Amino acid sequence: MKKKSTSIILTILIILLISIVAINIYLFFSHRNQDNNNLTPEEKIDIKTVDTLTIDEENVIGYLKIDSIGLNAPIKDGTELSILKTAIGHFKESAYLTGNVCLAAHNRGYNQNFFENLKNVEKGAEVSYITRYEEKKYYVSEIKEIEETDLSVLNSTENNQLTMITCIANQRQKRLCVIATER
Repeated sequence: MKKKSTSIILTILIILLISIVAINIYLFFSHRNQDNNNLTPEEKIDIKTVDTLTIDEENVIGYLKIDSIGLNAPIKDGTELSILKTAIGHFKESAYLTGNVCLAAHNRGYNQNFFENLKNVEKGAEVSYITRYEEKKYYVSEIKEIEETDLSVLNSTENNQLTMITCIANQRQKRLCVIATER
């Protein structure tokens, strides 16, 4: 009988402990989400302690700004057509902050053609990549045409760089690839 009552007490204590932990986890995340929901997207960029790069509920992970070509646009995670209709797309397999951050966008034919003027960017142009972790500055170091099938530009790199890819007008098999490196 003593063994059975000890087992029951132990089971009750374990259930109580699990309940306390679960309640604390729930309260932590619900309070955190409530605080973040009251912020504007601009304020959310400044949050430093987060678990993901998501800036808002619409899958925005950051912003890309190139003043020399008048670009200031949101970046969303993924390169599906539905994403590229509303934002610059981030190749999910690529880096988010360090290494090779790979981006793609339309340059014509859609309501939002974020890379419309990418063909006009010049070497040395400053590129700002803004996430909720930090704002990073890059400078255009390479502009080249690549084959549509050339995925090597998406490979990981030891240096921090942005790789921006878009179509080339009237050249279905070619892509414009602009690489900006962090100094």
